[in-house]
Amino acid sequence: MFYVELLDAKDLLNKTPEPEISDEYQELYDELCEKYGEDAVEAFLTIYEESDLQHFEDAFRGHYQSEADFAEQTTIDCYALDIPSFVMVDWQATWDQGFSGDYEFVDGFVFANAW
Repeated sequence: MFYVELLDAKDLLNKTPEPEISDEYQELYDELCEKYGEDAVEAFLTIYEESDLQHFEDAFRGHYQSEADFAEQTTIDCYALDIPSFVMVDWQATWDQGFSGDYEFVDGFVFANAW
């Protein structure tokens, strides 16, 4: 513990760098982080530029455990399906064939490609 504190005091620990957002977008970035969480906003920024932050809310579709979970929930929401429990659906294939062209999946966050 002593060595960790010493390294930290000398600023020698590997720390995750703070995201560098220009002054022009800092206020919007902060607002989005407060409302949706920094992880979601940072996931968005792995795909898009900071100038696209104005489209974050239009693109953001939520957080899911997998692409298949997103495909299942979106299909049920859109088509009001009441699928009997004995029917087996390959939700990953549904994502691959039906959704992957229109959405991006990053660390569990889903964003629409068109806003």
